[in-house]
Amino acid sequence: MMAGKRSRNKRDNQFNVQDRSVRNHGPLPKRQRYQIAIVKTINSDFMGEWRTTDELSREASKSIPRHWKQITPYVLGQIVRPLIRDGFVAKHKTNNVSSYRRRKFIK
Repeated sequence: MMAGKRSRNKRDNQFNVQDRSVRNHGPLPKRQRYQIAIVKTINSDFMGEWRTTDELSREASKSIPRHWKQITPYVLGQIVRPLIRDGFVAKHKTNNVSSYRRRKFIK
């Protein structure tokens, strides 16, 4: 930079990202929205009996906007895995088809 010249970039300082709990800007990130949709489906009456990954992903995708990629069984498995470990969901596998059932409600 030449002497006496300032940078034309008005944003020399790092942009401070606000905490979502303080102030919300725009829609939630997709992964967070997917988690909320799956937990809402698990807490509903729909999960009172054993459901396959296809059924569960289709039901959870109903609360996802149509122009977003819908929840697939692969994504469902990634999000449900910690819930299985914590004891909220039971998993049963027969003939390479995973089925899930609610054990207790998620707070």
